Amino acid sequence: MRTGKRLTERRTEISIQLKKMPFLLFRDTLVEALTPNVFTIRIDPAHGTSFDFNVKVPSPVMQIGPVRSKFDYADFFAERANVDYETLLYCTDRRHG
Repeated sequence: MRTGKRLTERRTEISIQLKKMPFLLFRDTLVEALTPNVFTIRIDPAHGTSFDFNVKVPSPVMQIGPVRSKFDYADFFAERANVDYETLLYCTDRRHG
């Protein structure tokens, strides 16, 4: 997680870097040469997730390449997501209302 007043843009996200893969899965590939597998949850300003991971490139040769799987709420839902404390206020209001 990165925070700070001097970042170039305002955003809130959580990135989880998964453990490195074992050597036995990729005999001819240096594990150090592979990009890390990272799952990212984007909270603000754009809500969504992404997963950067390595896959075998389709071919008879054992070659690994990076890919990204991405989900953006705005691509599927027209309603704007809650911001700041709005969600908390809605939950509190429903519980006590």
